[in-house]
Amino acid sequence: MSILGYKIINLYKVKTAIGSSAEEYEADITDEKMQEIATALGCNLQIMTSGSKWLLYKGTNTDNGWLCQIVSNYFEVRRYLNGQVTTSSTTGTNLQCRVQFTVSTQVKKLVLRYSKGKNGATIFEFTNYENVNLAYCIADASVIGTDEKISVYGYISAGTYMLSLSDSTSVTYNLSNVYGFADNLVLMGAIALKDKNAIIDGLYRCDINKNTDDHYVFGLDNKKYMASDGGAHMKWAIELDDSMLE
Repeated sequence: MSILGYKIINLYKVKTAIGSSAEEYEADITDEKMQEIATALGCNLQIMTSGSKWLLYKGTNTDNGWLCQIVSNYFEVRRYLNGQVTTSSTTGTNLQCRVQFTVSTQVKKLVLRYSKGKNGATIFEFTNYENVNLAYCIADASVIGTDEKISVYGYISAGTYMLSLSDSTSVTYNLSNVYGFADNLVLMGAIALKDKNAIIDGLYRCDINKNTDDHYVFGLDNKKYMASDGGAHMKWAIELDDSMLE
């Protein structure tokens, strides 16, 4: 089994500096690379501008999702809401990643880390930081009693779930640590979109988990799960896809 519970796709490549044996790093962000990423995350890819602008999304609605773009010599990953690019300048809810891709030292560590779950939910992060922060998600929600699906794009921070949906609405859960922490017990429950009469597929809220901000792998009923980063209480959890256990 994978000890990490997640995998990495490098978004850089190594080259030798002209006239020197020193190694330099340059961005490796292409249409082909973005398709590899979409496949890894279990979602669709829309190439909005070849070589510089892409949308990662679920379902058929392309007005919402995670927008990846190269703009003004920066590689950015932002939430895309109702056909509009979010404009936040602070990394967090709306701006997942912003890296100056012409600077070798910044590009050197530029990666996608992802943990794919069963039933379509994936937690992930684009980053050039060494610290892991698997606190972003892409998933589906099933509308109860129908075949309808709602796509979900979210971020978790300190017990708050911030979700944007494929119908161009947003949901924020301000959570409280009702049950506390335990080292050897995880209590999980479904995440309901009550106003939509829907439940998110394969993404669970942890009512009891370890008292740690960091992600971790745990076993339950002979299955392997990953608890997310994003704060000590009310983490997300996914049942790890078989591909994560190779």
